[in-house]
Amino acid sequence: MRPGRLTIEFIFVLCLLPIIGLSAAAFLNYLKFERLLTSSAAARYDAVLRDLVLAIENSLEEGLTLGTTRSTEQLIQRSVSQFEGAFDIFVTDGDGVLLYTTRPSPEEPESEEQESAELDEGVTELVIPAPGDVLHTFDPGREFTARTAVMQNGIPVGMLVLSHDGGDVARDLEETPSHLAFALFGSLLPVIPLLILGTVAVLGRIEGQIAKRSETVQRASDPQAPEPESSDPLVQAVWRIGQETVKPGRAG
Repeated sequence: MRPGRLTIEFIFVLCLLPIIGLSAAAFLNYLKFERLLTSSAAARYDAVLRDLVLAIENSLEEGLTLGTTRSTEQLIQRSVSQFEGAFDIFVTDGDGVLLYTTRPSPEEPESEEQESAELDEGVTELVIPAPGDVLHTFDPGREFTARTAVMQNGIPVGMLVLSHDGGDVARDLEETPSHLAFALFGSLLPVIPLLILGTVAVLGRIEGQIAKRSETVQRASDPQAPEPESSDPLVQAVWRIGQETVKPGRAG
C-alpha cells in the first residue's frame, strides 16, 4: 500500500527535525572550535613575549633607553635564541615609531620589500595596550600578533610586538566546515532511512486502516456494492451498519 499524504507529511517533518538540530549543533561546535583554536594559537608565544618585556624593563631600570637600538637588539637576540619557534619581534617607542625588528629586510624583489614595508607600517599603527595587558589580533591566512606595553617607572614608553604564522590555523578553519558536513551526512545517513521505514510501518499502517474503513463506510451506503473481503471486525461492523441504514430505502 502506498503511503498516504499524512504519512508523507509526517515523514518530511520527522526527517527535517534531526537535520535542523544536527546542523545547528554543528554550526555552534564550529564557532566554539574556531574560538578555542584561535585563542590557543594566539597565546602560543605569550610566555616569550612576557619574558622579553621583563628583560627589556630590567635593562631600562639600569639606565638604558628603549631608543638605544644596539642595546635593545642585543638584548632581544640573546633572549630570542633561548626559545624555539618561528616568530618575529618588533619594538616601537611611545609614538609608534619602529625601533627594531628581528625580521630581515628583503633584498629582492620589490614586491617583498613592499610587503615588508606594509607589515612594519601595520605594526607601528597598533595602539599600545594598557599596562600588563597582552592583546592579540589575527589576520586570517597571514599571522597572529601579540603586543604588550614596555614600562619604565610605571609609564608606558613603548611597545613590544610578537608575530607568528597563522597559515596553519587558517587552513584548519577552512577545512573544518567540509569535515563537519561529512560528519553530518554520515550521522544522518543511517537515521533518515530508519525514520522513513518506521514511520511507514507504524503511521502508514494506521492511515491505511483508516482509509480502508472510510472506503467501507462509503461502499456500505450502496446496496449494490459487494461485501468487503476484509476480516477486520470493525470493517465488518461498519459494513453491517451501513447495510442496515439503507434497508428502509430498499424496502420503500
